[in-house]
Amino acid sequence: MKRLVLFGVAIFLIIIGGFLIVDKVWLHKVFKPAVATPGSCLVLEEKYCKKITIIEKNGQKGAVANLPDGVILFSPIDSTSITDLFVHNEDDSNQNNWDFGIEISNDSNVLYDFIYSKKDNLKNKSVLKKGEQIGIVSSKKLKKFDGYNFVFTMSQDSDDNFEKSNEMLLKIFNK
Repeated sequence: MKRLVLFGVAIFLIIIGGFLIVDKVWLHKVFKPAVATPGSCLVLEEKYCKKITIIEKNGQKGAVANLPDGVILFSPIDSTSITDLFVHNEDDSNQNNWDFGIEISNDSNVLYDFIYSKKDNLKNKSVLKKGEQIGIVSSKKLKKFDGYNFVFTMSQDSDDNFEKSNEMLLKIFNK
């Protein structure tokens, strides 16, 4: 009888050990949650990089899109500064109507401007690493940007006609 109980306990422990090994080794690989990473355009996941349209206003090109709710934005550079932008009509004092943006820059004097309908601002700090998540887009359309919910532009201090900035923007989005 003693042997039978010991045999039963040993079988039970082997079965439990087997479940633990399967759980640690196999199940976590199969059901691992997807982690968002920047795509070839550096500011969005790859599946959204291809949804970008390039528009031009007053000589400056911008990358625009209507992105699904919850899309994550990434920093395209290691930045030395980050600033919040609030885009609105001058006569509109209702902050709920303002569009939100982030401007990041580094020592190259290139400004990277993200204007989007803010669902969440993930980072509240003064510097960012390349590829770091910086915000989440909501499906709300931007008032000043033809009904898109995401706008990305680049500019340089010495680039009055936006020629260099437009060239860099087109290169990022392979257009």
